[in-house]
Amino acid sequence: MTKHALAPCLGIPVVYDPGLKNISDSRGIWRWKKIVIGPNFAKLSEREQGAVLLHEAGHCLLRHLEKRLTMTWLVLVNPEKLLRLCINQEYEADQFAAVRGYGDGLVKLFCRMENADGTFHPELSSRIARLQKGD
Repeated sequence: MTKHALAPCLGIPVVYDPGLKNISDSRGIWRWKKIVIGPNFAKLSEREQGAVLLHEAGHCLLRHLEKRLTMTWLVLVNPEKLLRLCINQEYEADQFAAVRGYGDGLVKLFCRMENADGTFHPELSSRIARLQKGD
């Protein structure tokens, strides 16, 4: 599987992975972070693409993965708290994109998506409502 480097987003490398099933993902810790986009990313409008890249950059710059790693012990003692942390991080990443002027791109994209089963993401209707309200 080949990965192609693209222009960085807020200093974070962006790579294309033709095998990625999701639209995008953020990976890595500390200084080895990157945003990965898959074939579905190309199906988005330019505005939606910008929103997705900023959402993923938010995960990286807000150190969400590092925070999750420090809280992995919660899987054993309080999995609900870890789930809440993950969901709150999604809201934070949405807000990161929104304050940079791309909340409308996320709303447009979320309106076309279906909720994924078994993920650590909040309901799309809740994300849309928060973005439209400015939270």
